[in-house]
Amino acid sequence: ESVNQSMLILDEMEKNYDSKQTTVAPNRYTYTSVLHAISKTKPTNGVALAEFLMKRMDDRSRSLQDNSVRPDKVTFSVLLDILSRSKGDYVDLAEKWLKEMAERYIKGELGLKPDTFIYTALINCYWKSGRQNAGFEAEKVLNLIEENYDQGDIGCKPDIFAYTSTINAYGRSWSEDKSHKVWEIYKRMKERYSNGDVSLKPNKIILTSIINVCGYPTKSPAGKKTSLKVLLECMLELQTTKFINPDSKTICTLLNALKYTVENDAQLYRIGAA
Repeated sequence: ESVNQSMLILDEMEKNYDSKQTTVAPNRYTYTSVLHAISKTKPTNGVALAEFLMKRMDDRSRSLQDNSVRPDKVTFSVLLDILSRSKGDYVDLAEKWLKEMAERYIKGELGLKPDTFIYTALINCYWKSGRQNAGFEAEKVLNLIEENYDQGDIGCKPDIFAYTSTINAYGRSWSEDKSHKVWEIYKRMKERYSNGDVSLKPNKIILTSIINVCGYPTKSPAGKKTSLKVLLECMLELQTTKFINPDSKTICTLLNALKYTVENDAQLYRIGAA
């Protein structure tokens, strides 16, 4: 209902300005506020409505020759956030809008340079997509974030959300080495933390995500063996890293993951006792 009310107010503002009843015109902040409402309330037609608003802003900016209506980085960020929070496969749409941002940046709109938040939204789209190659594609985006930052782009500073989302994207993959891959991603993040990036301090959330990936092992013996090995690494990490305090969710996720990876109850008992 709040989205409908926002749209009605926006329609009225446009109508009054176009008929010269007022000199107050809706600008990009007005439209972006409506996008924020869509992001928070998640209506069933949210994605279609968000894209409609983006097109409406562009069309109005051109017809009125008014750059104050043209979408900016915040507008694109909210749009990508809507796509990343919506159920379903919106990877293609997210890539389309990211490409649009990049092209506008190259043409001179310097404020539209993609950053970590934008790229993480794309990673989250892969996570939610259910695609079998989601983890692989998400990791490619994470690699890009790291490379851009290492080459001097401070807007692409890797954060713990980017690493966690990439790990989550591997969750339902049937790749035999997915457990190994997510552990390597964690080690990359931890190395940056050890080298002085305190914002990448490991926490129970990212460890729980790794454990969750291991809880969906492939059916092959090799896949289960790799998952169990990583689970044991996670257990050691939880025991030896003082600032990681597991909660009940972490422990339950670990126990469930072990049930899917160990060969029998006796082995599970020995691991639990350790």
